Amino acid sequence: MFDPDYALRRTDWIEISRVITVHRPSTRLVGAMRQGDSLVWSADTYESVLDDEFGILLRLAAKVGGSVIAEAYIVECTFNEAIDDRVFATDPPPGSSWMELG
Repeated sequence: MFDPDYALRRTDWIEISRVITVHRPSTRLVGAMRQGDSLVWSADTYESVLDDEFGILLRLAAKVGGSVIAEAYIVECTFNEAIDDRVFATDPPPGSSWMELG
């Protein structure tokens, strides 16, 4: 499993530019893992994009010889908006009911 915290702490990063990613002000970084460490993908260098306000990893790409060999990124995100209570509803499916235990 990929651990963003581990990736950010075990890589020596250099800020490259400010960018807009998923409509958010972000910072683009390039780095290499420290000696003896590796991420999900073995690569020469990694490129990441972090949200400026929350520090959330929005994109991670692995590069070998300057070419991207693998990447993971956020397509859409929303911050500071109320979440509808129905998202976390625990109502049983139609035609069934909860069984009381105990």
